[in-house]
Amino acid sequence: MESQLGMEAQGEYRIRPLGSEADGLAEGLRSSPYLDASFLGALANRDQIQDLNGREAWTAWLEDEPLGFLILDPGPDAVAELTLAVLPEARRRGVGRRLVEFALRRGRSEGWSHITLLVGTDNEAGMAFFESLGFVEGHTQLRDYRCMRQDLTA
Repeated sequence: MESQLGMEAQGEYRIRPLGSEADGLAEGLRSSPYLDASFLGALANRDQIQDLNGREAWTAWLEDEPLGFLILDPGPDAVAELTLAVLPEARRRGVGRRLVEFALRRGRSEGWSHITLLVGTDNEAGMAFFESLGFVEGHTQLRDYRCMRQDLTA
């Protein structure tokens, strides 16, 4: 990992810290039923990108085009929450998988015990995607979301 440079090559994709491209990603993700408007508004606000309050934001790129992002929010209990979004036209091309694999490596290197996330109860493709990456459904269900987690200590 090129942590000194803030980038990591992932096959043909590059993973790097989220920056000014966030406004374009936010616009492309507006139709997602799983990302609320306030989240997308914050993503598009460059001032808030600079002040993530301890969260990490990363973007997947193919050449000069941002295709998706992830946000890792590590808590004091060594558990990080993951938020993932990939542009509709970039789905099923390995972008999400690359971002999640990056998050898992990052979590292990930081000594986090688990990564957790929420998946909409009607998002069967999302559940299958995260299960294929080793996430298991947790005991908690929040309204219209299922909690999934992966143990990073194993």
